[in-house]
Formats: sequence, structure tokens, C-alpha cells
Amino acid sequence: MRIALLIFALTITQALAIEMLPSERMCTAVFKGEVVSVQMVQGLTNRSATAELYLARIKVTSVTKQDIKLGHEVTVYYMEDASQVCPRCVVLTPGLKGKFYSKRVDIADKKRVLYIPMALWVESDK
Repeated sequence: MRIALLIFALTITQALAIEMLPSERMCTAVFKGEVVSVQMVQGLTNRSATAELYLARIKVTSVTKQDIKLGHEVTVYYMEDASQVCPRCVVLTPGLKGKFYSKRVDIADKKRVLYIPMALWVESDK
């Protein structure tokens, strides 16, 4: 049921095709860091044949905003969907350095995990 609610919320966001620039005010946590690893958690085939939920472990180098104390390494969740054009999905790869904007959501049995909803919420270092 909870995963169904997450998928429903993600579908509504995608259906509206809204890309919002992040602000510290709308985010739960804002931090800089480097992606250490990425792992596919599960396919979201009831959303689309190519939608997948991922988690990334990020080594934190500095914190701008936090609701609870972030450790030296955090786990964030995000969705990838090759068929989706707008808003653009997050694509994280190991070694990517940047500033990450996130909010807290419930995903299945995991409560208040960090989630990055769209590509604009990641400012990669060039």
C-alpha cells in the first residue's frame, strides 16, 4: 500500500510535468558530497516498463541544511525512467560530486528517507 502511494505521488508529479528549481526552504536536507555507490532497489513496472527506484550512498563533505544530523555518509533514493522526458529524472553515478537537495518521504517500510525528486535537485560540480 505504501509503495502504491509513493508510485501514485511520483505519477502525479510526472503527469504535471513540472520542473521546479530547488530552494533550501522547500528541502529537508541540502548538502555537498560525492556519490560513492548506486544500487537499483526495484523496478516500478506498474508505472512504466522502464521506471526503477534507486538508492545512492553519498559521502557528505558539507551541510547547508539538515532536519536531523546527517552522518559522514547518507543514503538517498531517486527514480530513473528512460521513457520520461519532463521533468528529467535524476541520474547519479559513482564519483559524481555536487550539491544535493532532498526531502523526506516514506518508501514502503522505510520511514522518512531522503529522496531527490528530479534532476534539477542535483547541482553537479563541473
